[in-house]
Amino acid sequence: FNCENNSSCTYEVKLTIWTANDCKRETTKVVTVKPRPEVKLTGEETLCFGLSTPIQLSNYIFDDNTYFWLNETGDTLSQGSGESYRTYMAKPTNGTATYTLRIERKEKTLLNNERTCRYIGDHSITVKETPTVTATANNVRFPIIDGVAVKAIDICAKAPAKINATTNMDCDIRWFEDPAVTLKESNKTNLSDFEYKPEQDTKIYVEATSTNGCKAYDSIYIDTLSIPKIEIDGPEEICSNVTQKYIATGDGKPDSYVWTTAEGSNFQMPEISVSIPEAEGVNSKKYTYTLLGVGNNGCSNTITKEITVHNPPTLNVEGSTQICEDGEISLSVSGADSCNWDNQKITKENEIMTDTPEITRKSYVVYGYKKHTTAICQTQREIPITIHSKPNVTISGITDICEGGSVTLNASGATRYKWEENSGANSASITVTPT
Repeated sequence: FNCENNSSCTYEVKLTIWTANDCKRETTKVVTVKPRPEVKLTGEETLCFGLSTPIQLSNYIFDDNTYFWLNETGDTLSQGSGESYRTYMAKPTNGTATYTLRIERKEKTLLNNERTCRYIGDHSITVKETPTVTATANNVRFPIIDGVAVKAIDICAKAPAKINATTNMDCDIRWFEDPAVTLKESNKTNLSDFEYKPEQDTKIYVEATSTNGCKAYDSIYIDTLSIPKIEIDGPEEICSNVTQKYIATGDGKPDSYVWTTAEGSNFQMPEISVSIPEAEGVNSKKYTYTLLGVGNNGCSNTITKEITVHNPPTLNVEGSTQICEDGEISLSVSGADSCNWDNQKITKENEIMTDTPEITRKSYVVYGYKKHTTAICQTQREIPITIHSKPNVTISGITDICEGGSVTLNASGATRYKWEENSGANSASITVTPT
């Protein structure tokens, strides 16, 4: 019985029976025809090449069914009974693939005969082209991880890893380490260079998305190599015109150290000697020295050291440098924190040094010291002095006179004269009347 549009309908069935004596008897029965159950399949209608998607029977059709999943040519892909066979995981390869679900169940006829009923539904999936993407880099190696050869590169810590992605069609490119965090995006195929400085060993992924929404992935391992630990052994403050050694220490190969001086000169040696002349117009000046060292794994490290160079103190002397024989000299020095004199005396800044020099002394040498944070700079200055000898004065004139008489006395041997205080005379000759 067939009903239009798979709807319910009724048929009247008439049965005519003739007996042996040619008598006729008729009986009728009304048969109600129920529509055949529709097999409804749901699932993706488009799919990127290489992916799988479930096709599911979405409506209930009796119990005790046997499910047959068929491809376009009628080949059985899967069959069985039970809930799990209501779903088929399809993986079409190209074009448009049609999948058929045939449901079979045993039913009883009106005459109580058993027959097999079949119910059929179809679902088609159109396959979209999926791009290909390849992550490349220089010096790629292929280690075995979990039994699979993977791509890997070695970089030195703190150095950027340079990776490139190529695709077979126009794609948007996304780089990531964690899928939730995008490291870089680009929408220009073959221009998707990527530089990344990992803090530790990591795995970088690249995702290519074509205009039809299909995605492809590739990955590359980045192994970070340790950089050598290097240090510069030497003070941070020095004095100008004083030679100071600076020594490279650490994990670098001894023959790999390269110094770059503040003047831009390069020297390849484990240590250098630094001597910087006085800076003009300032008391101190900073200079930067750079040290590069290479480890046994080929990785390099560069450090800098800033050196402050102090000019020696400028000594300013105050005091008279001319004295008479057996006289006392008084000198003070400013510009230094402390001074050592060549007569074994020590003074602080602006403190007066007094001394009674021998007639033979021609000068004093003073050593001035200026203290900085970690350096003490020294300078010296010679201070010429003049010591005048005492005049050899002689007095001439008669020394025996009569009482009440006068006498003239003449002094020689000097340039200026001053007679005893109560005489009031200051010339070379004086006439006196002694009592």
